[in-house]
Amino acid sequence: MQTIRTLSLSYLAYFAVLGAFVPYIAMFLDHRGLNSEQIGTLLALVTGMRIIGPNLWGLLAARRNDPIGVMRLGAMLATLGWCTTLVDYGYWALLLGLAVYSLCWTAILPQLESAAFYYLRNDTARYSKVRSGGSVGYILLVVGCGVLLEHFGAGALPLAALLFFTADAGLFVAVAALPTAVCRHCCRAAAFSHLMAASAFCGFYDGGVFVAG
Repeated sequence: MQTIRTLSLSYLAYFAVLGAFVPYIAMFLDHRGLNSEQIGTLLALVTGMRIIGPNLWGLLAARRNDPIGVMRLGAMLATLGWCTTLVDYGYWALLLGLAVYSLCWTAILPQLESAAFYYLRNDTARYSKVRSGGSVGYILLVVGCGVLLEHFGAGALPLAALLFFTADAGLFVAVAALPTAVCRHCCRAAAFSHLMAASAFCGFYDGGVFVAG
């Protein structure tokens, strides 16, 4: 039960960070005096890291057979990257810091999902309850940060998000490591041709295509 509670709180803190970051990061960058081109570059960088990051961290998790360790490493490095936003060192410091944050933050969710399904024994009903903590965290921070920034300005964003970065790192330490045999099973790569033959994968893939279209 303690592990389940830790997982739920981990989802809450993870998506709380996104609730502070996604809606308000452009406002914060404008507050720092960046122009439209610089803001666009930074946002594109964040998106680009989300594309390449999960594959890199997945390879590392597979090589080390330790997805929880990779998750903890990503959380700590992402927190260090975010710390560059606390003091105004200019555009290039923000570029480097957000690149580190964005790349390392992508290490967390895939490994957290693996841990959740293992400890919940693939019980999708219990998983949905645990995962709902993430939705609660996101909603609370979107609303809460809006109120905070209204009173204290966009400059308060880095510190508000840092509180949840720290909470996340602490919670991930509390998540027990997965057994080695389970890690090997979770991290085993499946051939793309095998994925294409799975009806569930095809359904998700087609849905993404229709949404994009």
